[in-house]
Amino acid sequence: MQGNRHIRVGEAIREVLAEALMRGTLRTREPLAFTTVTGVEVTKDLREAKVFVSVYGTDAQRKTTMEALTKAQGFLRGEVGRALRTKHTPSLAFVHDASVERGARVGAAIREARARDDELARERGDAPAAAPPAKTEGEHG
Repeated sequence: MQGNRHIRVGEAIREVLAEALMRGTLRTREPLAFTTVTGVEVTKDLREAKVFVSVYGTDAQRKTTMEALTKAQGFLRGEVGRALRTKHTPSLAFVHDASVERGARVGAAIREARARDDELARERGDAPAAAPPAKTEGEHG
């Protein structure tokens, strides 16, 4: 189990930081965009932690939020240290995680493609592509 300690510490850091952001612990001049801590990678020596965050908002809000998190590294590291009570608290580096946004764009593209397919099918007089085939009377399953 000792070999997985950095993984457990990373999950604990994720929980502490998510809670701190949810509580609004961070005081900034500009309001932060909706931010989610999506993951934390901690080095095996537990000295450094890369914190992945997803920021919902405009590019300007994303930039402002990432700058605020970077400026608050010391404060947030203190929050982590108090919660973990480990001998050393990892330094924190915040990294924007665009995977959630990419997933949302892919989902939107799929929905848009289905809608176009359905529209073309209606124009041709076919059943919509997204609709399951109609069952006939007496057909089961």
